Amino acid sequence: MTKGTVFLATLVLVSGILFCDLGVAATQELYAGGSEFAGETISYIGEDGPLYRYHVEKWIPIFEKRTGIKVNAEIVPAEQLDVKLVTEFLAETGAYNIFTWGPHQYGEFATKGWIEPLAKYFKEDLAPKGYGIEQFLPNIVNTIMCMNGEIYGLPISVDVKLLAYRTDLFSEAGLTPPETFSQEIRYARKLTNPPTYGVAIHGKQYDATVWVFYTFLWGCGGEIYDENWNPTFQQEPGVKALTAYCDLIEYGPPDILTYDFMKVESCFASGRAAMAHIWPGSCGSFVNPETSKVIGKWDAAQIPHWEGCVSHPGGGGTVYTISSQASPREKKAAFQLGAFLSSEEVDLDSVLAMKNASPCCAATFQNSRVKEMHLHFPAMFEALKTFRMPRSIAPQREINSVVVLAMQQAAIGEKSPRQALADAAKKVRKILEEAAVLK
Repeated sequence: MTKGTVFLATLVLVSGILFCDLGVAATQELYAGGSEFAGETISYIGEDGPLYRYHVEKWIPIFEKRTGIKVNAEIVPAEQLDVKLVTEFLAETGAYNIFTWGPHQYGEFATKGWIEPLAKYFKEDLAPKGYGIEQFLPNIVNTIMCMNGEIYGLPISVDVKLLAYRTDLFSEAGLTPPETFSQEIRYARKLTNPPTYGVAIHGKQYDATVWVFYTFLWGCGGEIYDENWNPTFQQEPGVKALTAYCDLIEYGPPDILTYDFMKVESCFASGRAAMAHIWPGSCGSFVNPETSKVIGKWDAAQIPHWEGCVSHPGGGGTVYTISSQASPREKKAAFQLGAFLSSEEVDLDSVLAMKNASPCCAATFQNSRVKEMHLHFPAMFEALKTFRMPRSIAPQREINSVVVLAMQQAAIGEKSPRQALADAAKKVRKILEEAAVLK
């Protein structure tokens, strides 16, 4: 049993409010009776995007009406959010009480003491009626809500790598979704018939591409680090993973090494790829008549794995996180906002309104109307049971950049997969030493 699992088990015993068997009907009463923090004003900053803007435009006004808490909300482009937060935290202005954040960034902000642990707010009965961590799949709790056994975030969307595939092309070729990397490579070769290619997958040298390698690494039975934070991604499972990736992209479009998630999405939606490694958020474009040529011709499946191993797709998500620089009353009022916006009520409505293709609440996946909407939900629900994230540490983003560079070097043939990873591991070890992470 991991430290996080022990913590969560203990939390069940000390706080009955966390594990109530209540559904969406009950969550519709969230704060309906008002809040003891009525009259308080809190500040919110969020990343620009359909879901977060929907929260601001529809659900925050409802929260204000129900609770009497005033929310000053600000939406900024994703690339500006980090800069604005760091600037305000360094200046200790307390400008923002609650903000959207990525769990992979917990390590950096928690190390600096900028984000608030949230377990105590559950214990103080600040969670609204019907709200509890039991509404999320256990793996979501352990992966994107917690770091080192401490709750830091309230989830509003969760990402997990999926395999989209063309059902028409697979049927014509007598194929079923690949279960192993070797099968996927064979299928990609078989289904490559330009202008249609075997696969679309991240290839661009930027941070998000690292999730492809981590997914392949975990699917080959490997790990990024050992228990003492020594790099291990360069070992044999990692070599297998990067070799499989390099073999696979041979059957992608000629410009595949420029592919970010938008290009992967566009390539598959336009019918130019038989398979694609996607995030759930891309699936909306596959069913949109304005963007898709594959309507009724695609489905989603689990990401393949190495023979004898288990699929562990990379994942992540977005959470509401509370500033440690807020006042005690602001923190509690902000927690109530975060709990409201991550509730089953809001989660389900956001999916039905086509604002979120990556829900977090288990009940949302089981809703009959949701099941009719997107083909990817059954595959996503299963993938969320085994998805993983790197353990969060302060220099993780710098480490990701080193790994992505190794992927590019191997992909263009500048280095072999083994040499590229060995060189990357040396750089990562130095980063970990300088950050005093190595034990």
